[in-house]
Parts: sequence; C-alpha cells; structure tokens
Amino acid sequence: MSRARHRGRLQTAPTVCKPIVFCSDHADWERLGYTFASKEIRHVSRRRSFEVPGLQHENPIPMGCVIGPFMMSSGIFGMDPETRKIPPDIDSQCKLMLANVRRVMDAAGGSVDDIIKMVVWTKDKTFKEALNKEWLVMFPDPHSRPARHTMLYDGFSGNTLIQCEIIAVLGEKQPSAQQPSAQR
Repeated sequence: MSRARHRGRLQTAPTVCKPIVFCSDHADWERLGYTFASKEIRHVSRRRSFEVPGLQHENPIPMGCVIGPFMMSSGIFGMDPETRKIPPDIDSQCKLMLANVRRVMDAAGGSVDDIIKMVVWTKDKTFKEALNKEWLVMFPDPHSRPARHTMLYDGFSGNTLIQCEIIAVLGEKQPSAQQPSAQR
C-alpha cells in the first residue's frame, strides 16, 4: 500500500500489482524490477521412481516415487518378496504387507517413522483385527502413529485380501531414491 497525505490525514491507496509472469532465472525477474538477497535459485527436485527387489509390479508402475522430501508408494501387498507368492490367510498377508512397507521405506531412504498416512484396502471389514494387530507392532506409540484410512474393496485378483499405499515425508537422507532403479 502506498501512503499519501490528503487534507492533513494519512491515506492509503492500493499498490498496483505486477502481472503474473513466468521467469526462468533471476535475470528475468530483475528485468521486471525484483531484487534478491541471494542469486541462488532453488528448484524442487524432479520426480525419482524407485523399485524394491521382489516387490516390483507386473505393469510398468514403480514401487514408489519421490519428489523433494515427499514419497508416495504404489500398492503394497502381503506378498513374500522371495517367492512372489501371496499366502492364503489374512494374518500372514497383514504381516507381510507391513514388512513390505518397511522395505519400501528403506528403499526410499527413510523409515516407518517418516510415514504420515497409510491408506488400506481390504476385502472384508472383519480383517481390521488382523491389521490392527500388526499395526500396533509397527507403531506401538499411540502418540506417534501415521493417519490411516481403511476401505472395503472386492476387486482384488487372485487370493489378495489386503493392500495399502503410504505417503511419507523423508528426512535429509535419501540414498536409494536418488539413484535410478537400474543402477541398484
């Protein structure tokens, strides 16, 4: 706001806003009259996909993706990564699913402490008991658990009974996600 005196009183007038423009570097911004304390431009990191051995999807979908500190996973199943088989019972699938969550977080360069939300799809609402049992093993502190949303889904293929996706905010260390998956 600019200020001017009118009849002895201080008045404010709206400041004229500059039009929205897209600038590629500081020189473009400086030509428009902007000044900067630093010449450094900070870019948001580009997207980096990553895989987890034994958990890769059959379709061309990565196990997870990182942009800056944010990580989102694809579907994480209760599949044994060594045999790529899914056990027939919900207890085993829940245990393997959450073990695979840990594998995904390791590959992303984080830990389960970095997870802020988990979305779970299950074939039957009675499976929540098996899920909660393993959930409490992974997240024993009631004051430090990620948010969770569980929904029913009956479109699973084969004997899959449960799957999840996770959203995490990673700390400074992100070694695996920085490297292309072909180099691991």
